[in-house]
Amino acid sequence: MTELINQFMEWLWGMVKDFGLWLMGLVVDFIVALLNLIPVPDFLDDLASNWGNLSGAVGYWLGPFEIGYGVSVCLSAYAARFVLRRLPIIG
Repeated sequence: MTELINQFMEWLWGMVKDFGLWLMGLVVDFIVALLNLIPVPDFLDDLASNWGNLSGAVGYWLGPFEIGYGVSVCLSAYAARFVLRRLPIIG
């Protein structure tokens, strides 16, 4: 009889966890839908052409300071932080 109750409690706990995962999926889908409603700013459409239109003097100083490398390292660090914060064990 005790084994039957233990099996029922394990099944019930599994259902509670599944419901929590389903609910979390709904919340994440809702947040993604809200983020998709935010329009992209106009200045981001011309970002590549604006970067290409920088003068040689600006490019001269961007090269020695490795601005391109620094920006890519910072963005990848932010992306890694975002992903790691989503893991329940680490974040």
